[in-house]
Amino acid sequence: MKRLTRCIPLLIGFAVLLAPAVTALPVLAGYAPAPGPVAAQASGSLASLDPVQGLIQHQTAFENPQDPQSWHTVTQRILVGEGDRIRTDSVGLAYLTFFEGIQTQIGQSTLVVVSTLVLPEGDNGTVNVSMDVLVGNTFASVNAALNPGDRFEIHTPTASAVVRGTEWWTVVTPEGNATFAAERGLVNIIPHTSQIRPDTVQPPIAAAPPPPGEEAVTAAEETAPAAAVPLNERFATVYELSDGVSLFTNRSGTINRFGIDFEPPRRPRESALARPLCGNGVCNVRETITCPLDCPDSLTLEDCGDGVCDTEAREDLLICPQDCAPKTGESCGDGTCDLNESGITCPDDCEPAQYFSPAAPELCGNGLCDATESALTCPADCASLGAPVTGE
Repeated sequence: MKRLTRCIPLLIGFAVLLAPAVTALPVLAGYAPAPGPVAAQASGSLASLDPVQGLIQHQTAFENPQDPQSWHTVTQRILVGEGDRIRTDSVGLAYLTFFEGIQTQIGQSTLVVVSTLVLPEGDNGTVNVSMDVLVGNTFASVNAALNPGDRFEIHTPTASAVVRGTEWWTVVTPEGNATFAAERGLVNIIPHTSQIRPDTVQPPIAAAPPPPGEEAVTAAEETAPAAAVPLNERFATVYELSDGVSLFTNRSGTINRFGIDFEPPRRPRESALARPLCGNGVCNVRETITCPLDCPDSLTLEDCGDGVCDTEAREDLLICPQDCAPKTGESCGDGTCDLNESGITCPDDCEPAQYFSPAAPELCGNGLCDATESALTCPADCASLGAPVTGE
């Protein structure tokens, strides 16, 4: 019987504390309620991460995503910034709260990146939040009354979900297949094979010198009408999911199923939180159950490495990355960072912090953060990374 040797995946934290409060997030029966709400500090564009059970790890945007030692085990609420990465083990569960009314449950064996994080400042501020789900499952809940200019998106290797007010599941397999399922409200799905309609594109226009006494018109103002075009009129392919409707797309972006045949991910078994030193390579007495990274001999995974992520055998993203980490694309190594590749799944073609490309990359640079764009894929339009988070 083959023993699992300790293997820390070359994938992708720790930040500052935020005082806790109390709320609940509608979740699958049996899941613990979220410890929020926490109004992430808009002045610093921060969200809060609450670990619930299992091994939850965090890595900031300013750390090397290929350095396993830069992952930090989370045992209490921390702040999360733009570009940060979060991962969980086979029994992991955490809640990511952007601000009151927008919350995401991060399930077991999941790796996510906060790809855009612009939170409202004042009553008229704009919400611009996006996440990249590389593998695993999330349950997003948007209960806030969003303004017309607000956006919340989840990007996967095959498609992006664009929503305004709803609850929905996103499930991504290690192979890159993705399933979206709406539980309440509407979710618009844009496959990464979709094309922008040429007649809706308004390229940036260099502003001419203004007449005396008038202000110059910026390029963003010139292109603003294009942003008002509905998604289904702007993109060649947009799927709308209503209550109870799901959609499955394979790694190439092909829609294989569109219907109501979705079964939510199984609830992970109850588990204690991992201890703060989990991940330091030393197996302490009290870590034999909660820290498989440090105590791999407590598990016997006979089939790790067979290409199948067997969750029943407790294989997961952290202890069996050969099977459960995001898989490399067929075209990896051709020198081009394709739509379904990232700096994690294909470092040969993509920069370390580069994630899923937008469905319409030709729009990058028009001064608008268009659907499927993020601060990581188009910082010129969406946002840019600020200074590392410090302080209390």
